[in-house]
Amino acid sequence: MNSSSARYLFSPKISGSQVAATRRVTVVVSLVAVVIGVATACASRVPSATGVTASFTIPAENRGAEFPSTPPSASGTLPLDLAGLNRSDASAVAAAVVRIWFTTDTRIDSSPHAARLRACPLLAAPYCLAIRDFPPKTGPGADWLSLTAQQAAITVGANDIRPADESGPPDSATRADRLLEVTEHLVTPKGPLPDRRTVVALSLIRDGVQWQVTEVSVR
Repeated sequence: MNSSSARYLFSPKISGSQVAATRRVTVVVSLVAVVIGVATACASRVPSATGVTASFTIPAENRGAEFPSTPPSASGTLPLDLAGLNRSDASAVAAAVVRIWFTTDTRIDSSPHAARLRACPLLAAPYCLAIRDFPPKTGPGADWLSLTAQQAAITVGANDIRPADESGPPDSATRADRLLEVTEHLVTPKGPLPDRRTVVALSLIRDGVQWQVTEVSVR
C-alpha cells in the first residue's frame, strides 16, 4: 500500500452536517471579531474620566448685554471689593465666601460651579481641589436653565448677609463655624425677579493667621 492510499484510508470522512457546522462556527467567530472591533473603536472615542469636566455652554444668542456683569475672576484672585479682606477674621472670611459662592451671571457662567471655583482663594486647598476635580456630572439643574433662559444675574452684597438666628459652637483657636442668612437679588434684562433667601452653614480652619473655609452647605 503506497503512502497516498494510506492517507486516503485513514483520513476521516467529513459529513455534510459537519461541514455546515464548521461554516456556522466560522460565521460566529467572524461576527464576534467584528463586534470586538466596533467596541474597541467606540471605546477609543470615549474620553477618560480623569480630567474631564462637564461643560454647559450658553448659546451666544442668549447672552444679552442689557445690564452690566462682572467676568469670572482669574484663578487665585478675589473681586476688587474684597481685596482688603481681613483674613484673620473668621466671620469676614465666611461672609466673603458666601458672596462669591452665590454671585453668578448666567450670561457668562456655565453653571453655579463656576462661582464655587472663584471662591477658591478663600477655601482650604483640599476643598478647592475637590470642587475643581469633581464638578457636577448631571448638569446645572432646571432652576439654572430657567434663569439662563431669562439671562438672569444673581448678586449678593455685603449688606445681604447676616448671622442666622441659630448659633453654632464657640470658636476654638483653629476651628470655627458660621451659620448665615443670605439674600440673593436676581435681575434680568426685563427687570428684577423676586429675591431669594437661603441659610448657609460654613466650617473654617485657621492656617497660621488666616482662616480658610473647609465646607459650604445650604440648609
